Amino acid sequence: MASRISPLHVEAPPAAAVLPPPAQPDDAFPRSFLWLLVPVFMFLLYATTAHFVLNHGGIRVTGTIENKVITVTTNYTTVSLGGSINMSLSFRKTGRVHPVPDLVIFNLTLAGLKGHLVSTFSSASYNMSVSKMKVKFEPHQTHLPEELVLLVEQHLKQKNMWVSLSADFKWHLKERKVELEYGGYKHARFACYFPALTENYKGICR
Repeated sequence: MASRISPLHVEAPPAAAVLPPPAQPDDAFPRSFLWLLVPVFMFLLYATTAHFVLNHGGIRVTGTIENKVITVTTNYTTVSLGGSINMSLSFRKTGRVHPVPDLVIFNLTLAGLKGHLVSTFSSASYNMSVSKMKVKFEPHQTHLPEELVLLVEQHLKQKNMWVSLSADFKWHLKERKVELEYGGYKHARFACYFPALTENYKGICR
């Protein structure tokens, strides 16, 4: 009797397991986005370097009051302010700067009038090589409420009238290579506060 041959069963090898890609954290930026930040950083570095290296410079002005004559007069509902001031100026310049135009604006204002402005203006040419300047303020009338006019008259009788003096010097940079700000002009300013009727007063304006 012939024997039966049973079929040979060959088991297929198990398929290789496919691992999922590692999960990225939610706050991770794509590499392409980081490359976009490079030109932004380079521009900011260039702008900062140009501002401090190519456009560096300035003018600082200090004034000393040598003598002064301040006139304050009242007439019913008006107050008139004028006078003249002799000053000694000190200029400190850094970088390639130049005053343009050669003009300084002065403002003389009465103090202590509860928000009301009594002032007069003056302009004068200046040269950084000249240290002396005489500023003349033409009398200017300002209308005020009657109670404030009475207050001014009281201060005049008590010789307790105070004024503020401010100045604005305009300048710009020579051969400006990189324009990083709107407009090409800058300002050097000083201010001081002193009694109007005190004789032989010397004050420093910074």
